[in-house]
Amino acid sequence: YRTSLTVLGAAHRRVSANWALVTSDADHMSDDQQVRRAALIEVLETGRPSTRQGWESLGAWRRVGAVNSEWRVPRIARSSLFLSPVEAHAAAVLLMAATGENLSTLQRRTVADTSPTAGDSAVTVYSSVLDKPRRGPAARFIAENPLDVVDDPDPGAVQRTAGAPNSGRG
Repeated sequence: YRTSLTVLGAAHRRVSANWALVTSDADHMSDDQQVRRAALIEVLETGRPSTRQGWESLGAWRRVGAVNSEWRVPRIARSSLFLSPVEAHAAAVLLMAATGENLSTLQRRTVADTSPTAGDSAVTVYSSVLDKPRRGPAARFIAENPLDVVDDPDPGAVQRTAGAPNSGRG
């Protein structure tokens, strides 16, 4: 649990810092920041930077061996803006701790969305369809918010809510 919080906290800081760079005004950046920002935008659009300078700015260009052979590491480039498999696993651990669900239930969940709710439009509700086939046809699919109501627009709010043991569950 604590390790998952640590891993996800580091991922949150990394992704948030890079996302802030992507959404910032390029006119007020150093040349290095502009190169990194352009590389991050390419990662969003195509999954990888297009220039060596972009790969290097993301720390995804490696020099190996005595002959100085060079290679690119797309996984490192993508991890600038997205969770790695280890971080996704840590997020799953925290979701299971927060909701009390088991792995099979978590695997059947859909990706959460923020569809408008019938209640207060100022509150963001992350809802996910939960598939419980043993409940029968009438009650099999349930639209549920696994993290309760998260009214903080900061992406870290989801992490903080997931990190609270049994939040919203009895």
